[in-house]
Order: sequence, then C-alpha cells, then structure tokens
Amino acid sequence: MKFFWLLFFLGLATGVLLSPVFAVVIFLVPLVFLKRIETKVLAFAVIIGAILGIRSVLPGSYEMIGFVTQVRARSVIATDVMIWKDKWMRLKHDVQVNSDELPLGYDFYAYGEIESRVGYPAYVLTPHFSQSTRRTLRGFEKLRAYLFIWRERFQQLLQKTLKDKAQIAESLFFSQRTLDDNLSSAVKRSGLSHVFAVSGLHVAIVYGFLEILVSIFTYRMVPRRIVTTILTMLYALSTGPTPSALRAAMMLMIWNVFKIMD
Repeated sequence: MKFFWLLFFLGLATGVLLSPVFAVVIFLVPLVFLKRIETKVLAFAVIIGAILGIRSVLPGSYEMIGFVTQVRARSVIATDVMIWKDKWMRLKHDVQVNSDELPLGYDFYAYGEIESRVGYPAYVLTPHFSQSTRRTLRGFEKLRAYLFIWRERFQQLLQKTLKDKAQIAESLFFSQRTLDDNLSSAVKRSGLSHVFAVSGLHVAIVYGFLEILVSIFTYRMVPRRIVTTILTMLYALSTGPTPSALRAAMMLMIWNVFKIMD
C-alpha cells in the first residue's frame, strides 16, 4: 500500500483534534470493516488518535507537580505533569497554571482547581497554593532549560532596548502572551493575531536569515545547511516549542537531510 505512514499519521492527527467530540468518532467504526485498505487504515488511525487524546481527568480539586516550560503574562505552561487524587497519575497533556509566581525552568508543586477545555493546553489549573524548586536536569531537559534561560535573557535585553515596544517583540519572536489587554484587543480587531503566533512563517524567516548569516563564513553547502538547521531547530525549541514551529523546523531538517544525501 502506497503512502501508508502518511495516511496513518494524518489519521492520528485528525483523531486527536476530534477527541473532545469523541461521539463523532464512533460513527467511523463501520469504515474499519470496509474492503478498501486505505479507508480502513485512515479510520483506524483516527479512532486511535481520538482515544489517545481523550481527557482523562474530571474537573475538581487536585494536587499537581510539573515542570514550567513557558511563561505568559499571567500564567505558565507546564509539562511532565502528575496529579494526586487517591494516587499519583501522569497527565498526557500540558497544563496552563494561572499563576505569575512560578519561574521558567523550575519544578513546582501546586494545589487547586482543574478545568478541562477544548484547545491548548487541554487543562487549566487555578491554584490555591503553589511553590517552585530547581530540578537537577539531564539530557534533553537540560538543553531545553538552557534555551529557556537564553530566551529569558534575550527578552530582558529587548525590554531594556525597546522598553514599551518590548512586549510586541516578545510576542513576535517567541509567541509570548505578554501583550496588555488594550494592545491585545487592538491586535485582534486588526486581524493580525496570526502574526503574533510563532508558526512556519516565522521559522522560515529565521532559517533564511541564518542561511545568509552562516554563508558569510562558508559557502560550502553541507556545513552551511547543517549549522543553519541546528540553529533553526534550537530557535523552534525555545518557543516552547509551539507545535507549528516545531513542525516547520522538522520539515526543514528532513528537507536538508535529503538535499545533503542527494
């Protein structure tokens, strides 16, 4: 069968998107029993993706531990999250914690109310109590923490240099939700909200700029592509990473790998 993995991954992604309305996915079950193999694979993948994306935690009061990967205006985004209610249970989703007291790159403990929603992150915690502590990092987590520290220092440089305009630059570069309410409303009314969400366009612009910068030092294709791709991937990871930025960086990486092999 041609394009098996493409169909399968497309089905998985569609299933995850449809997981909040799981009842719709049930109607795809009969398609699994059709004779055409492409239809069966796609339907099966959608069902698997929807099952993986199901919210497993009911709204209520929970204890939580996790790791802060993004800092926004009045909240943070946490990964590697576990919650306690009778026993510790790992969440499959990132969590938005409505607190401005938890620093970037730190573990935290919090107790509060969890709500589920359609969108990203899938869960929102409103804490009654929260406390952070530095983690001993290893491997990829250590690299990610260094990227977040670099991003935080770059944001401080922007604040010193641009002052009142710094929050606009932070949103453009890193998709940080630091815009005040008035400016955020103005951006929404202007129809430019997508410009302030780091996406494939931003990654492509950064890649193009880095390609020009690296070419100053070497015109050889292989080292230029390798260095540019690595730096672009690091930039994408420093955004959180946001799914669209990571997807674009991975596509550029795959494209460059095949260009080098060609």
